[in-house]
Amino acid sequence: MGLNREGETEWHRTSTIYMAVIVINTTVVWSAIALVGALLITGILQPEQGQQVPELVRSTAVVIVIMTTVAVMGLITSLLRARSIRYRVGATEIDFTSGFFSRTTTSLPYDRIQTVSIQAGIVSRAFGLSSLVLQSAADQSSVTIPGLTMEQVNSVSEAVLRRVRRLQDHGSPLL
Repeated sequence: MGLNREGETEWHRTSTIYMAVIVINTTVVWSAIALVGALLITGILQPEQGQQVPELVRSTAVVIVIMTTVAVMGLITSLLRARSIRYRVGATEIDFTSGFFSRTTTSLPYDRIQTVSIQAGIVSRAFGLSSLVLQSAADQSSVTIPGLTMEQVNSVSEAVLRRVRRLQDHGSPLL
C-alpha cells in the first residue's frame, strides 16, 4: 500500500480471483433454485389423463429459459458489483465504495472501530480469499471488504489495527 502526497494510501480493488468465487457461488445458488423449480414444475404439471406430454415439456422448457435468463442477469449484476468494489486505508479512516447501479461510499473513522475480523466461506477459502469485516459499535455500522487475498487481508487488517492502537495509545492514528 503506497502513500500518495496527502499521506493516504491509494484506492485498491479486491482480487480478480474474487470473480471466480462469485461465478461459483451464483452457479451453485441458481442450480439449486433450478432443481427445486424443476421438481416443483414436474410435480405440479404432471400430465393428467388426456393431457399430452409435449405440453409438459414445453411448459418446463419455458420455465427453464426464464430461470436461466434471471440467473445470467444475476451473475452479470454480481460481477459488475464486485468489480466496482474499492477500498482505501486513509490517514484517519478507512474508506469503502461499492455498487454499480447505485454507488455507496462508507468512511469508517479509526476511533469508532470496535472489531476487526476476517471471514471466509468455503468457496472463498478454496481460492485463498477472505473478507475483512470492520465493525463500529457506536453507530452500529460495519464495512465488509470481500475478495481479499491472504496477503491483502493481513496487510489491511494490520494497517487498520496499527492506526486504531496508535489512536487509543496516543490520540493520533498516524504512524
